[in-house]
Amino acid sequence: MAQDNKSDIIIAMLEEVKTNIKSQKQPQIDLSKVELLSDKMERNLEETTHCTNNIKDMLELAKQPIISEQRTIISIESKSVIFTFIGMIIIIAVLSSWLYFTTRPNYDRIDNDLKYRYIKMKGKATTKSILELENLFEINRDNAKIRQMLKDVEEYERAVKENFLLDEQAQLHQKKGVKVE
Repeated sequence: MAQDNKSDIIIAMLEEVKTNIKSQKQPQIDLSKVELLSDKMERNLEETTHCTNNIKDMLELAKQPIISEQRTIISIESKSVIFTFIGMIIIIAVLSSWLYFTTRPNYDRIDNDLKYRYIKMKGKATTKSILELENLFEINRDNAKIRQMLKDVEEYERAVKENFLLDEQAQLHQKKGVKVE
Protein backbone atom coordinates (compact mmCIF):
# COMPACT_ATOMS: atom_id res chain seq x y z
CA MET A 1 0.00 0.00 0.00
CA ALA A 2 2.84 2.41 0.88
CA GLN A 3 4.65 1.43 -2.30
CA ASP A 4 1.48 2.07 -4.26
CA ASN A 5 1.43 5.69 -3.03
CA LYS A 6 5.14 6.18 -3.69
CA SER A 7 4.86 4.83 -7.19
CA ASP A 8 1.87 7.11 -7.86
CA ILE A 9 3.91 10.07 -6.63
CA ILE A 10 6.85 9.09 -8.84
CA ILE A 11 4.59 8.68 -11.85
CA ALA A 12 2.97 12.04 -11.16
CA MET A 13 6.37 13.69 -10.84
CA LEU A 14 7.49 12.14 -14.11
CA GLU A 15 4.32 13.35 -15.83
CA GLU A 16 4.87 16.83 -14.41
CA VAL A 17 8.46 16.86 -15.61
CA LYS A 18 7.23 15.75 -19.01
CA THR A 19 4.67 18.53 -19.26
CA ASN A 20 7.15 21.12 -18.00
CA ILE A 21 9.64 20.14 -20.59
CA LYS A 22 7.08 20.34 -23.38
CA SER A 23 5.81 23.70 -22.19
CA GLN A 24 9.21 25.35 -22.01
CA LYS A 25 9.89 24.73 -25.63
CA GLN A 26 13.39 23.76 -25.01
CA PRO A 27 15.16 21.42 -27.27
CA GLN A 28 13.54 18.12 -27.12
CA ILE A 29 15.04 15.53 -24.90
CA ASP A 30 14.50 11.89 -25.62
CA LEU A 31 11.91 10.89 -23.03
CA SER A 32 11.38 7.41 -24.36
CA LYS A 33 13.76 6.04 -21.78
CA VAL A 34 11.85 7.72 -18.99
CA GLU A 35 8.57 6.35 -20.34
CA LEU A 36 10.10 2.90 -20.61
CA LEU A 37 11.30 3.16 -17.02
CA SER A 38 7.88 4.27 -15.80
CA ASP A 39 6.22 1.35 -17.64
CA LYS A 40 8.64 -1.10 -16.03
CA MET A 41 7.95 0.40 -12.63
CA GLU A 42 4.21 0.05 -13.14
CA ARG A 43 4.60 -3.60 -14.18
CA ASN A 44 6.86 -4.33 -11.21
CA LEU A 45 4.38 -2.66 -8.94
CA GLU A 46 1.53 -4.75 -10.32
CA GLU A 47 3.57 -7.96 -9.96
CA THR A 48 4.47 -7.03 -6.37
CA THR A 49 0.85 -6.41 -5.44
CA HIS A 50 -0.16 -9.65 -7.13
CA CYS A 51 2.52 -11.61 -5.16
CA THR A 52 1.49 -9.85 -1.94
CA ASN A 53 -2.14 -10.87 -2.51
CA ASN A 54 -1.06 -14.49 -3.16
CA ILE A 55 0.96 -14.53 0.08
CA LYS A 56 -2.03 -13.13 2.00
CA ASP A 57 -4.26 -15.88 0.57
CA MET A 58 -1.72 -18.55 1.52
CA LEU A 59 -1.47 -17.18 5.07
CA GLU A 60 -5.25 -17.27 5.38
CA LEU A 61 -5.23 -20.92 4.29
CA ALA A 62 -2.42 -21.72 6.73
CA LYS A 63 -4.33 -20.16 9.62
CA GLN A 64 -7.35 -22.38 9.03
CA PRO A 65 -7.42 -25.44 11.31
CA ILE A 66 -6.81 -28.83 9.76
CA ILE A 67 -9.56 -31.22 10.74
CA SER A 68 -8.56 -34.85 10.59
CA GLU A 69 -11.05 -37.39 11.81
CA GLN A 70 -10.83 -41.16 11.67
CA ARG A 71 -13.52 -43.55 12.68
CA THR A 72 -13.21 -47.27 12.99
CA ILE A 73 -16.50 -49.10 12.89
CA ILE A 74 -16.83 -52.82 13.34
CA SER A 75 -20.16 -53.90 12.06
CA ILE A 76 -21.47 -57.41 12.10
CA GLU A 77 -24.18 -57.43 9.52
CA SER A 78 -24.87 -61.08 8.90
CA LYS A 79 -25.31 -64.18 11.03
CA SER A 80 -22.62 -66.05 9.12
CA VAL A 81 -20.02 -63.51 10.26
CA ILE A 82 -21.13 -63.91 13.89
CA PHE A 83 -20.95 -67.70 13.68
CA THR A 84 -17.54 -67.51 12.01
CA PHE A 85 -16.18 -65.34 14.83
CA ILE A 86 -17.63 -67.60 17.52
CA GLY A 87 -16.25 -70.68 15.75
CA MET A 88 -12.79 -69.13 15.49
CA ILE A 89 -12.80 -68.23 19.19
CA ILE A 90 -13.83 -71.77 20.16
CA ILE A 91 -11.15 -73.31 17.92
CA ILE A 92 -8.49 -71.00 19.38
CA ALA A 93 -9.54 -71.91 22.93
CA VAL A 94 -9.50 -75.65 22.20
CA LEU A 95 -6.12 -75.54 20.46
CA SER A 96 -4.61 -73.39 23.22
CA SER A 97 -5.72 -75.79 25.96
CA TRP A 98 -4.54 -78.81 23.91
CA LEU A 99 -1.12 -77.17 23.45
CA TYR A 100 -0.90 -76.39 27.17
CA PHE A 101 -1.67 -79.95 28.25
CA THR A 102 0.63 -81.60 25.68
CA THR A 103 3.63 -79.46 26.58
CA ARG A 104 3.14 -79.94 30.30
CA PRO A 105 5.26 -82.78 31.69
CA ASN A 106 3.39 -85.81 32.90
CA TYR A 107 4.11 -85.64 36.62
CA ASP A 108 2.34 -88.91 37.40
CA ARG A 109 4.72 -90.82 35.14
CA ILE A 110 7.74 -89.04 36.58
CA ASP A 111 6.60 -89.87 40.14
CA ASN A 112 5.89 -93.51 39.26
CA ASP A 113 9.32 -93.83 37.66
CA LEU A 114 10.98 -92.50 40.81
CA LYS A 115 8.94 -94.88 42.99
CA TYR A 116 10.02 -97.85 40.83
CA ARG A 117 13.67 -96.83 40.92
CA TYR A 118 13.51 -96.35 44.72
CA ILE A 119 12.01 -99.80 45.25
CA LYS A 120 14.65 -101.25 42.95
CA MET A 121 17.34 -99.50 45.01
CA LYS A 122 15.97 -100.93 48.26
CA GLY A 123 15.75 -104.36 46.73
CA LYS A 124 12.38 -105.27 48.19
CA ALA A 125 8.83 -103.99 48.16
CA THR A 126 6.56 -104.53 51.13
CA THR A 127 3.06 -103.26 51.46
CA LYS A 128 4.20 -100.94 54.22
CA SER A 129 6.95 -99.38 52.03
CA ILE A 130 4.54 -98.98 49.11
CA LEU A 131 1.97 -97.27 51.37
CA GLU A 132 4.69 -94.94 52.67
CA LEU A 133 5.65 -94.04 49.08
CA GLU A 134 2.03 -93.42 48.11
CA ASN A 135 1.58 -91.24 51.19
CA LEU A 136 4.76 -89.30 50.39
CA PHE A 137 3.84 -88.73 46.73
CA GLU A 138 0.06 -88.42 46.83
CA ILE A 139 -1.64 -87.67 50.15
CA ASN A 140 1.00 -85.74 52.10
CA ARG A 141 3.32 -84.67 49.32
CA ASP A 142 6.72 -83.56 50.63
CA ASN A 143 8.85 -82.14 47.83
CA ALA A 144 11.97 -81.86 49.97
CA LYS A 145 11.91 -85.59 50.78
CA ILE A 146 11.15 -86.40 47.12
CA ARG A 147 14.20 -84.37 45.98
CA GLN A 148 16.38 -86.14 48.54
CA MET A 149 15.02 -89.50 47.38
CA LEU A 150 15.85 -88.57 43.76
CA LYS A 151 19.43 -87.66 44.76
CA ASP A 152 19.83 -90.95 46.63
CA VAL A 153 18.48 -92.99 43.71
CA GLU A 154 20.74 -91.21 41.20
CA GLU A 155 23.77 -91.72 43.43
CA TYR A 156 22.92 -95.42 43.85
CA GLU A 157 22.47 -95.85 40.07
CA ARG A 158 25.82 -94.14 39.42
CA ALA A 159 27.55 -96.41 41.96
CA VAL A 160 25.94 -99.51 40.41
CA LYS A 161 27.08 -98.42 36.96
CA GLU A 162 30.66 -97.85 38.18
CA ASN A 163 30.71 -101.27 39.86
CA PHE A 164 29.45 -102.86 36.67
CA LEU A 165 32.18 -101.19 34.63
CA LEU A 166 34.85 -102.23 37.13
CA ASP A 167 33.59 -105.84 37.10
CA GLU A 168 33.54 -105.84 33.33
CA GLN A 169 37.11 -104.57 33.17
CA ALA A 170 38.20 -107.21 35.68
CA GLN A 171 36.62 -109.94 33.54
CA LEU A 172 38.38 -108.60 30.44
CA HIS A 173 41.71 -108.63 32.23
CA GLN A 174 41.15 -112.21 33.48
CA LYS A 175 40.42 -113.35 29.95
CA LYS A 176 43.70 -111.81 28.81
CA GLY A 177 45.54 -113.42 31.70
CA VAL A 178 46.40 -110.28 33.60
CA LYS A 179 45.80 -110.23 37.36
CA VAL A 180 43.95 -107.29 38.80
CA GLU A 181 44.66 -106.32 42.38
